[in-house]
Amino acid sequence: MTSRGINTISKNQRGQSPLIGVVLMMGLVAISLAGVLLIGSGAVSEIRGSVEVQNAEHTMREVDARLSQVAFSANDAHTLDFSEQNGDTEVTRDGRMTITVVNGTNQPCREEIEFGAIEYRGSNGEVVAYQAGGVWKRTDGGSVMLSPPDMQYRNGTFSFQMVNVTGSVSGSVTQLHASKNATASRADSQSFRETFNKARCNPPDNATLTVHSDYYRAWGDFFETHVDDGVVTVDDGNETASLTVILSGSTAESGENSLSARQNASVTVEVLGTEISSRTDTSWEQNYTTGEWERHGNKYNAPINMRINIGDDTYEPWGDGVGSSSVIRHDINDPTNGEYYRFTENVTAGDAISVEGTAYDIGSVDSYSSAEKRLNQFEYNGDTYDYVWESYRTDREGSMMTNIVVDTDGRGESEGNVVLLADGMAVPNYGSANEEQRSMSQILGTRMNETGFLDLDPNEFVLVYELSCADATTDDIDNHYKCGSGDPDYNDAVVLISIHEHGSVAAPEDFRIHVTMNQVEIEKND
Repeated sequence: MTSRGINTISKNQRGQSPLIGVVLMMGLVAISLAGVLLIGSGAVSEIRGSVEVQNAEHTMREVDARLSQVAFSANDAHTLDFSEQNGDTEVTRDGRMTITVVNGTNQPCREEIEFGAIEYRGSNGEVVAYQAGGVWKRTDGGSVMLSPPDMQYRNGTFSFQMVNVTGSVSGSVTQLHASKNATASRADSQSFRETFNKARCNPPDNATLTVHSDYYRAWGDFFETHVDDGVVTVDDGNETASLTVILSGSTAESGENSLSARQNASVTVEVLGTEISSRTDTSWEQNYTTGEWERHGNKYNAPINMRINIGDDTYEPWGDGVGSSSVIRHDINDPTNGEYYRFTENVTAGDAISVEGTAYDIGSVDSYSSAEKRLNQFEYNGDTYDYVWESYRTDREGSMMTNIVVDTDGRGESEGNVVLLADGMAVPNYGSANEEQRSMSQILGTRMNETGFLDLDPNEFVLVYELSCADATTDDIDNHYKCGSGDPDYNDAVVLISIHEHGSVAAPEDFRIHVTMNQVEIEKND
């Protein structure tokens, strides 16, 4: 008889099997945990680096906003906050732009614009910077633009609002103090203006902008995406980006009080403000919401009508259409109807464009139609208080004060009562406004820079009006025998004219460069 083999396992052998399994499992867990820790630490480091860069980008955008306020507003100092950053911050002097304008065989006109940078270097080596009004980031592949500088090219005109930061800051910082050097800013802006207005450079054939910067590749991308016409060249050897354009220029030809279109285009006329009024005495009143004391008074607005002449056509598009007479129905000095008036129409090459105005005395005031205007401030015993005006519209006009008529040749009736100003011109200090009126700088706002010059877009023009003294000219200013005290001040109305060329318009014939340079000094805020 053949017996069958039976496999047997002893008791001791069976007891070892689960023990070995547990040991193996613990080993696998340990190896896995080590792998997770290694991978996780790398991921955490990468996440931290990404968050740090994002925070730096946000900080530099805030720096951009604050420096714009310092450079281009009355607030000429500001604190820049870096308290959330752990890396190093440095003010560098690596950037410059060279602008070269060529007119035939004449000697070129050339200016070099320096612009420093505020650079933040994170723990992972990435650099985020503010330079020339833009925010930039250095990358492995070169550089990228996070927000653009304040530069534009339209209708043959380059406009720059440049910020040059200077200082000797380096290392870890919490706060920086930024302050404007107004004297240097005015001198630089005037120097650029004189260079590019030289006769030998106008009209030019071409212009070249060359930027030397650590972020030159991003500047090249900016030129490619923000300038429709021109040739962009990036030179890695010299670390420069260049833009060359064949120039086009203005669509309008300006006179002393009117314009004419050089080619088919459209024109937009906007009333920026009207300020011809009388007022009562003011008295103290307490604001029961804020608890602050204020000076209150009444303001009475004289009627103003305006007409737009384009070629042989005349338009009178404004007013709310309400009133007992045509004058009142077309009144634009009406506080209850807003202060924004805009009109757009096509123009043909050669058309003259003018805006005439007529002002009237106040016949009677509509005591039921007014609007509150918080305007200007009152200084008393070293403290400042707000003026608050109850501003009333007129419901019946009195006698005519001034009627401005501008013919196609610039002549007419009281034609000296309106003056045309172009980009880059100084805003004349013709007269100061009364307490219930806005000043010229308040009406123009950002269109007038801190140095007192107009900062307009290409093919924009400003008209200023004297409406309370007929047959006036700018030569009559300070002549109290002519108009009485305070007049003519050319502050009664301000109008903006913009001309936009159509797509079919041929290239204009001339070119302009308008540079506003602002130097801002950076130092640690101890």
